[in-house]
Amino acid sequence: MEKKLKSVQLKRHQAVELVKSIEQFTIGYIEENASEIPVCLEQLERYYEDFLQANAKVKELDEEATDASFGTIRCSEFAASKIELPTFDGDATKWLTFRDRFVAMIDSASEIPNIMKLQYLLSSLKGEVGLLFEHTTLTADNYEVTWAALLKRYDNPRTLIREYYRKIHHLPAVSCDNVDDLALLVDEFTRHVNGLKKLDEPVDTWDTPLANLLLMKLDSSTILAWENHSAQHKKDKYKELVDFLQDRDVQQRREVATRE
Repeated sequence: MEKKLKSVQLKRHQAVELVKSIEQFTIGYIEENASEIPVCLEQLERYYEDFLQANAKVKELDEEATDASFGTIRCSEFAASKIELPTFDGDATKWLTFRDRFVAMIDSASEIPNIMKLQYLLSSLKGEVGLLFEHTTLTADNYEVTWAALLKRYDNPRTLIREYYRKIHHLPAVSCDNVDDLALLVDEFTRHVNGLKKLDEPVDTWDTPLANLLLMKLDSSTILAWENHSAQHKKDKYKELVDFLQDRDVQQRREVATRE
C-alpha cells in the first residue's frame, strides 16, 4: 500500500511541476514563442487532468491505508511531496555524482516531457553554472540543447582526472589534533580518490603515493599514532591508513563526549 501511495504521489507531483512549467513559459514569453501557445494550452489541460486523477487516487489509497502516519491528503494540497533533486554548482569533482543521479531520476524518465526536464535541470544548477544558463528560455527543444552544453563543458574524463588530482594536492593540512578538521580531510581525500576510481584510474595499486600524500597532511600527533599502530607493517597501505584515521576519529569523539 505504501509503495502504491508514494508512486501516485510522485505522479501528482509531476503533474504539478508540469503546470508550473507552463507558468514559467508565460513568464518568459516572447513573440518568437507564439507558435507554441496552442501546444501549451493543450498540455495545460492534460496536465491538470492528470493532477485531478492522481489526486483522486491518492485520496482513495490514503483512505485504505492502515498506517496513520500518512494522514489525510486534501485536494487543496496541490504542492504534493517533493522530489529531492541533486544540485550542481560548477565544482568539477561533484559532476559525476550530479550527472548519474540526474540521468537516473530525470533524463532517463520517458514519462517526463522535455519541458519539465528542463525545468528540473535549471532548478538544479547553482552558483556559477546556474548563471551560465539563467536566461535559458523554458521550451521543450531547449532541454537537449542545455543538457548537451553541460556535457560538453563538464563531462570530460581527462579534465576531471586532472581536477581530482589538483584537489587532492591542495587539500589543507591538519595543523593540530582536531577531530573535525581530521574528519573533513579524510572525507574529502577519499571522495576525490573514489572519483578517480570511477574514472577508471588504477587507484587500488597506488598505496604508496596515496598513503604518503595523506600522511603529509596529518598533524604530528596523528602521524605518531599511525607509526605506533603500523610498526609491524612492511609498507603503508592506503586503505589501512584511512580505516585507522576513521577509527581514531570515532574514538576521539567518544572521549570528548565522555569528558563533557
